[in-house]
Amino acid sequence: MAAHAKEKVKSVPRAKSVRAQVDPGVKLEAEAVLGAVGLSLSDAFRLMLERVVAEGRLPFDPLVPNDETIAALRANLAGDVIHVGDPSNLLAVLDAD
Repeated sequence: MAAHAKEKVKSVPRAKSVRAQVDPGVKLEAEAVLGAVGLSLSDAFRLMLERVVAEGRLPFDPLVPNDETIAALRANLAGDVIHVGDPSNLLAVLDAD
Protein backbone atom coordinates (compact mmCIF):
# COMPACT_ATOMS: atom_id res chain seq x y z
CA MET A 1 0.00 0.00 0.00
CA ALA A 2 1.41 3.39 -0.93
CA ALA A 3 2.23 5.83 1.88
CA HIS A 4 -0.17 8.42 0.58
CA ALA A 5 -3.05 5.94 0.56
CA LYS A 6 -3.02 5.87 4.37
CA GLU A 7 -3.55 9.63 4.63
CA LYS A 8 -7.07 10.64 5.48
CA VAL A 9 -8.68 13.14 3.19
CA LYS A 10 -10.17 16.04 5.11
CA SER A 11 -13.76 16.54 4.19
CA VAL A 12 -15.11 20.02 3.66
CA PRO A 13 -17.92 20.77 6.12
CA ARG A 14 -21.32 20.86 4.52
CA ALA A 15 -22.57 24.41 4.01
CA LYS A 16 -25.38 25.61 6.26
CA SER A 17 -28.37 27.46 4.92
CA VAL A 18 -29.39 30.88 6.19
CA ARG A 19 -32.84 32.37 5.61
CA ALA A 20 -33.79 36.04 5.67
CA GLN A 21 -37.12 37.83 5.45
CA VAL A 22 -36.81 40.48 2.72
CA ASP A 23 -39.32 42.72 0.98
CA PRO A 24 -40.05 41.13 -2.44
CA GLY A 25 -39.28 44.37 -4.29
CA VAL A 26 -35.94 44.75 -2.53
CA LYS A 27 -35.10 41.13 -3.37
CA LEU A 28 -35.86 41.64 -7.07
CA GLU A 29 -33.83 44.86 -7.27
CA ALA A 30 -30.93 43.33 -5.36
CA GLU A 31 -30.93 40.30 -7.68
CA ALA A 32 -30.79 42.63 -10.70
CA VAL A 33 -27.92 44.70 -9.28
CA LEU A 34 -25.94 41.67 -8.14
CA GLY A 35 -26.67 39.74 -11.31
CA ALA A 36 -25.14 42.57 -13.34
CA VAL A 37 -21.81 41.86 -11.64
CA GLY A 38 -22.19 38.08 -11.78
CA LEU A 39 -23.26 37.46 -8.19
CA SER A 40 -26.30 35.75 -6.73
CA LEU A 41 -27.95 36.82 -3.48
CA SER A 42 -26.34 33.79 -1.87
CA ASP A 43 -22.89 34.81 -3.18
CA ALA A 44 -23.28 38.37 -1.88
CA PHE A 45 -24.54 37.24 1.53
CA ARG A 46 -21.70 34.72 1.86
CA LEU A 47 -19.14 37.41 0.92
CA MET A 48 -20.61 39.79 3.49
CA LEU A 49 -20.47 37.16 6.24
CA GLU A 50 -16.85 36.34 5.34
CA ARG A 51 -15.97 40.04 5.66
CA VAL A 52 -17.80 40.25 9.02
CA VAL A 53 -15.66 37.39 10.30
CA ALA A 54 -12.41 38.72 8.78
CA GLU A 55 -12.92 42.29 10.02
CA GLY A 56 -14.79 41.54 13.23
CA ARG A 57 -17.46 44.08 12.33
CA LEU A 58 -19.98 44.96 9.64
CA PRO A 59 -18.19 45.71 6.35
CA PHE A 60 -20.19 48.95 6.09
CA ASP A 61 -21.41 51.62 8.48
CA PRO A 62 -25.11 51.21 9.21
CA LEU A 63 -26.99 54.43 8.74
CA VAL A 64 -28.48 55.64 11.99
CA PRO A 65 -30.72 58.64 11.34
CA ASN A 66 -30.56 61.63 13.67
CA ASP A 67 -33.67 63.18 15.25
CA GLU A 68 -34.16 65.67 12.39
CA THR A 69 -34.05 62.91 9.78
CA ILE A 70 -36.45 60.74 11.79
CA ALA A 71 -38.89 63.67 12.04
CA ALA A 72 -38.65 64.25 8.28
CA LEU A 73 -39.26 60.57 7.54
CA ARG A 74 -42.29 60.53 9.84
CA ALA A 75 -43.65 63.69 8.20
CA ASN A 76 -43.25 62.07 4.80
CA LEU A 77 -45.08 58.93 5.92
CA ALA A 78 -47.89 61.09 7.31
CA GLY A 79 -48.13 63.00 4.02
CA ASP A 80 -47.12 66.23 5.73
CA VAL A 81 -44.58 67.32 3.13
CA ILE A 82 -44.48 69.60 0.11
CA HIS A 83 -43.85 67.84 -3.18
CA VAL A 84 -42.08 69.98 -5.76
CA GLY A 85 -41.83 67.40 -8.52
CA ASP A 86 -38.85 68.32 -10.66
CA PRO A 87 -35.85 69.70 -8.70
CA SER A 88 -35.88 72.79 -10.91
CA ASN A 89 -39.20 73.74 -9.24
CA LEU A 90 -37.66 73.74 -5.76
CA LEU A 91 -36.55 77.39 -5.73
CA ALA A 92 -39.93 78.58 -6.95
CA VAL A 93 -41.68 76.63 -4.18
CA LEU A 94 -39.25 77.91 -1.54
CA ASP A 95 -39.60 81.52 -2.76
CA ALA A 96 -43.41 81.23 -2.61
CA ASP A 97 -43.29 80.76 1.19
